[in-house]
Amino acid sequence: MNMLRGFSGYRATAAMAAVLGFGLLTATTAQAQANKTVTIVVAEEPDDLDPCSASSSFTGRIVHQNVVETLAELRPNGDIEPRLATGWEQIDPLTWRYKLRQGVTFHDGAKFDADAVIKALDRVYNVKFMCMVKNKYFSNVKATAKKVDDYTVDIATDKPWPLILIYMTGLGIPSPNTPSDKLQLNAIGTGPYVFDRWVQQQEIVIKKNPNYWDKARKLDVETARYIVRKESPVRSSMVEIGEADLAPEIAVNDATNPKTDIHYPNSETTWLRIDMTQPPLDDKRVRQALNYAIDRKALMESFFARGSVAATQAWGPNVKGHNFEIDKKPWPYDPAKAKQLLAEAKAAGVKVDTEIELQGRMAVYDRAEELMEAVYQYYTNVGFKVRLKMYEVAQWRRLHVKPYPDPRPPALLQAIHDNATGDAGFSAVYKHACEATSGTLCDPHMDKVIAEANLLTGPARAKAFEEVARLSYEEYVDNVYLVHMVSFSRIGKRIKYEPNVLTRGMLKIEDISFN
Repeated sequence: MNMLRGFSGYRATAAMAAVLGFGLLTATTAQAQANKTVTIVVAEEPDDLDPCSASSSFTGRIVHQNVVETLAELRPNGDIEPRLATGWEQIDPLTWRYKLRQGVTFHDGAKFDADAVIKALDRVYNVKFMCMVKNKYFSNVKATAKKVDDYTVDIATDKPWPLILIYMTGLGIPSPNTPSDKLQLNAIGTGPYVFDRWVQQQEIVIKKNPNYWDKARKLDVETARYIVRKESPVRSSMVEIGEADLAPEIAVNDATNPKTDIHYPNSETTWLRIDMTQPPLDDKRVRQALNYAIDRKALMESFFARGSVAATQAWGPNVKGHNFEIDKKPWPYDPAKAKQLLAEAKAAGVKVDTEIELQGRMAVYDRAEELMEAVYQYYTNVGFKVRLKMYEVAQWRRLHVKPYPDPRPPALLQAIHDNATGDAGFSAVYKHACEATSGTLCDPHMDKVIAEANLLTGPARAKAFEEVARLSYEEYVDNVYLVHMVSFSRIGKRIKYEPNVLTRGMLKIEDISFN
């Protein structure tokens, strides 16, 4: 019997009632249509709109390439194209030279030039707060910018780093007037849209930039409004009845209309991060038991969209360095084996009765809370003593990113990782190395394998990262890998938009047009 029976989600009638209950949009729908305004309904309100937070999906999909632009832009097919830079070349093994676009100004009138790029990179390293862009892209390498002339800048790293071109696509260039002492609730960039207002718990609005530098770029949308509705049935119903134009993410159970609900790979993998530094999770038998206790097939059928596949590693099949051999050896659902391993560990003196905290993140994806309730039940059934706590995003980040709280309980953290870069090196350093910003594994051999892999290119590079994936999965068992995910977007009748592998973290308004 499927133990997940009963996690059936919301009824459509309840969803419709919730939409009508909010009652905030009806009066503005006709006006929005007349003014070429699109209303985008998302699952979570961001903590801020600072460019430093653009690598977080809930901030990035609002500001990244809409308000704040990068020197180069990563495309869905993995290509890197010019944006604020017109081109680049490698000067030596540590240095890339970028030629900057001239005649560009920031929304506050400041000039875009080499000095602005230098200030942007310096800000990432020198801010007085947690910078997610630094954690995601620059925590394991020191990059510096040096002015060659007003429109030429050299980006140098302290060690050979083949991924620097990809990482620079994540560095938004804010106005040089942007303060560095606190996260900003608005963003000032050079992009095709300008921040207009943020009414907490109601809406965030950006408007078309009349002075945008790229006059050839087609911008059909005049205004974009972002509103938050945590429940997927509410978001999908709002698009259905015309209260919103686009829901970038809806749950699979709500994707019932093939004319409006578009299925796409989202480059994301979700897992439970094991804190290997805390007993009893420092014992491999306990970590293996955690994996045997989970029925991934049932989880996929109950909580994830069709097309999702069981995960064996931190990066998906689209990424160079994905190990397809370990995909052939998924963890089976074997509660008896889990109980046996726990008994063996207990006999060896491991305190397997220690309470383990399951740390979930609210609204990280649809029905995330229900999934964690199911995980709680799986672990209780095999004899683990567990406690489930769900955290808002700001609290969750404190648990997810170093420095971790100290002291802290042994914990499994609900994690999600987006690798749209197409290169496993992007994930390996940040998840499996000693200096990882959001991992707990620290082993000299793994560090050596990752460091050597990061110096390689081509097929040799991919092969080396396949070994990193194998070590994580078979030797260290540092995570309870769950699912490589896919998503659905619901797209209203008024607009045209094609979701892609980058949609979750970067929803470009310029890609939306009207029917």
